[in-house]
Amino acid sequence: MTAPTYRQVPAQVDLPALEHAVLDFWREQKIFAKSLEQSEGRPEWVFYEGPPTANGMPGAHHIEARVFKDVFPRFRTMRGYHVARKAGWDCHGLPVELAVEKELGFSGKPDIEAYGIAEFNAKCRESVTRHTDAFAELTTRMGYWVDLDDAYRTMDPDYVQSVWWSLKQIFDKGLLTQDYRVAPWCPRCGTGLSDHELAQGYETVVDPSVYVRFPLTSGPLAGQAALLVWTTTPWTLVSNTAVAAHPEVTYVVATDGEEKLVVAEPLVGKALGEGWETTGQTFTGAEMERWTYQRPFELVEFPAPAHFVVNAEYVTTDDGTGLVHQSPAFGEDDLKVCRSYGLPVVNPVRPDGTFEEDVPLVGGVFFKKADEQLTEDLNQRGLLFKHLPYEHSYPHCWRCHTALLYYAQPSWYIRTTAIKDRLIQENEKTNCRSRYPAQFISEAIDQTRGWFYTLMAVGTLVFDQSSYENVVCLGHILAEDGRKMSKHLGNILQPIPLMDQHGADAVRWFMAAGGSPWAARRVGHGTIQEVVRKTLLTYWNTVAFQALYARTSNWAPSAADPAPAERPVLDRWLLSELHALTDQVTQALEAYDTQRAGKLLSAFVDDLSNWYVRRSRRRFWQGDKAALRTLHEVLETVTKLMAPITPFITEQVWQDMVVPVTPGAPESVHLATWPQADLSSIDPELSKQMVLVRRLVELGRATRAESGVKTRQPLSRALIAASGFEALDRELHAQITEELNVEGLASLSEVGGSLVDTTAKANFRALGKRFGKRVQDVAKAIAAADAAALSLALREGTASVEVDGETVALAPDEVIITETPREGWSVASDSGATVALDLEITEELRQAGLARDAIRLIQEARKNSGLDVADRIALRWTSTDPAVVAALIEHAGLIADEVLSTDFGQGEADDSFGEPFTDEGLSLTFRLRKA
Repeated sequence: MTAPTYRQVPAQVDLPALEHAVLDFWREQKIFAKSLEQSEGRPEWVFYEGPPTANGMPGAHHIEARVFKDVFPRFRTMRGYHVARKAGWDCHGLPVELAVEKELGFSGKPDIEAYGIAEFNAKCRESVTRHTDAFAELTTRMGYWVDLDDAYRTMDPDYVQSVWWSLKQIFDKGLLTQDYRVAPWCPRCGTGLSDHELAQGYETVVDPSVYVRFPLTSGPLAGQAALLVWTTTPWTLVSNTAVAAHPEVTYVVATDGEEKLVVAEPLVGKALGEGWETTGQTFTGAEMERWTYQRPFELVEFPAPAHFVVNAEYVTTDDGTGLVHQSPAFGEDDLKVCRSYGLPVVNPVRPDGTFEEDVPLVGGVFFKKADEQLTEDLNQRGLLFKHLPYEHSYPHCWRCHTALLYYAQPSWYIRTTAIKDRLIQENEKTNCRSRYPAQFISEAIDQTRGWFYTLMAVGTLVFDQSSYENVVCLGHILAEDGRKMSKHLGNILQPIPLMDQHGADAVRWFMAAGGSPWAARRVGHGTIQEVVRKTLLTYWNTVAFQALYARTSNWAPSAADPAPAERPVLDRWLLSELHALTDQVTQALEAYDTQRAGKLLSAFVDDLSNWYVRRSRRRFWQGDKAALRTLHEVLETVTKLMAPITPFITEQVWQDMVVPVTPGAPESVHLATWPQADLSSIDPELSKQMVLVRRLVELGRATRAESGVKTRQPLSRALIAASGFEALDRELHAQITEELNVEGLASLSEVGGSLVDTTAKANFRALGKRFGKRVQDVAKAIAAADAAALSLALREGTASVEVDGETVALAPDEVIITETPREGWSVASDSGATVALDLEITEELRQAGLARDAIRLIQEARKNSGLDVADRIALRWTSTDPAVVAALIEHAGLIADEVLSTDFGQGEADDSFGEPFTDEGLSLTFRLRKA
């Protein structure tokens, strides 16, 4: 019976093609449905899908939120929860109606009524499902597991009924009220806007700023002076009802010799300009209360009482004249003040923004366009004091960009202010990184005032509890050039082509872990390709490496494999790091921090490939069971940890190297249980030692590169000075000697300070922060100290010098140590660690270097001959260089072992061998064949 083994894993991978194959597997085997069935009866973990409106095509930004809506349900399912995932479609709202109006060429509600309301509604219903297929394609292609077959639609009767039910609960609590109030109104859309909608549509405009005379008709100044009133909305003067003055502000009478005007005392110069003097007459706003005046226009009828001075606390003297025109139909403060005086509300403007037809001068004119005619009329009648352009931010409809007007009309309102404290309490319970409330929701930051606020407000109103517990609020996705994506700029990335070029996993990884998800981020082909290169391909290549040597050795996991404690130190280190990784990634995802989880995984995969596998390569060639079992265990766990973020490549790896060799393994990685970290298996001391080993290797490589001695040339020894070096065991010493290609290691202290000339000087930038003016004294003490002793002490952590009789402790970053190697040595130092390489090359070392050059040439020849990595070979060689001949004879056993040659001999080869390979640099010619 054939032993189970891995599937063959190709070294090269087409990620998009792999993903399409995985999609087929999921669909054919109904893996999503099985994940729901398998978890039935477990504790529920609930998330709500903020439904998209499918009347437009999906964009790359739609991938972002959907990644988070998929990552955490997958993670929680693996953690032992049942996570139902119901899709939804947003089928209502003015954006839908506006899109249909545009499509039909309509300009407003009269066109809709002429077309037929029922017919128009039917057209809207059709539009919101027009692109559901495109959204479904995107959802499926990116691997977002959500139930599209039983999606809810906000236009379905049962959903609408739930909204009415919620409104009934709010009404029963006395929180639903009808009120006549001023609210932002879009004359184009024919609807009011909420405060959070208002905030989305401010635009900079230039309006007329007019100062208008209001002649007084009662009070001590009747017939003698006029109130000077400032406004930036001349069109509201048609319905002027009163003039507001602050009761505690002092108002003065000013004259230019021809007329008298009343303005607030602090604004005389600013409002009137040069040539005006005060008369000495002053009045408080309270004293002016109920003075009557002649209104600026008599174009509409007004019921009494009206047109007198009222007092209002909101009036300021920051700008204008300190006298504020009141038109209660178009201002919230105006309405409140005028109501308190029992004044009428007169509104000559229709809901479409035009004046009533019977209004002289401006009948039928759009309110913003009426300013010019009204200002000219005021000027002709001598009431206009001055007219200036005024640039300011004015609210526009965020949907259609029409200028809004504040419009008084009866409406139904929910008294959210009555539950303000409860809303704040519920908001503070939410983490911002039963089926109710949801444990998790996620949308982009523009939903702060939309989906996030609405869910919390409605939930608190109806159930006295927010609708959710955790939120991931996402930043916007920008084009690679930093600008917003738009057709006009030509920088849009279409989602399906993007995934079919780089793979959905790469796009998902970028969205989840490529920078801070809650900040705006740039996305482009370059950023996505970097994910592929650094993380996904490194992971895949490690899997392919394991599969190759496991299949070559006919290995599969078994009870006969060495236990972790019996394995070499490098294996024990890797397993310790794996348990630490599992613990940290679990904590990150529990905290909804995908960026940290991604960083941890990416760094581990890099260490796995570029340290563990590279350092263990010879063991894999030899079919070492400890190495194969260790890498298998690590890859199986890493595959589970990566599965929620990159569901496709991990599924393929699971099918290739877990299912075939693991009896009873889950059918899919997404049906597997999340790995548990064994904290007792984490060895912090070993981890610390390996950090030191890698640091010393890095220093050794750096100094070898500076010396000009090639890496393949063995050296006799490396001398080390570093805290913790003495405690390293022999296995870790071997990692250093093999990496640096030296025959042995020793402590630098054994030869004293004879290898380098050491100097020490102060790092003024670091010392200045601590010592201030005393820094020069400390610097002199450092310069006078024994530099070699100071360097040695700093390697151990801290050193000290005497400054004016005081012992001053120094940290490694506060002293700059320079060590100049003496002849025959190459030395590198950094942060208290030093590696010195003995550069003397004996004849024996030179021969060993030649042997290693020969190994490299033969390995390249093996590869070019199409041999499998595990194939044994026979080889014949010749050379005209006596040194090369001596080297190959002396090191024949090493060379044969490294190149897997079972027959390695000097001499001419017969015709059974392949074509000759020649290297002129080594004067070496050889031929090989499969043994």
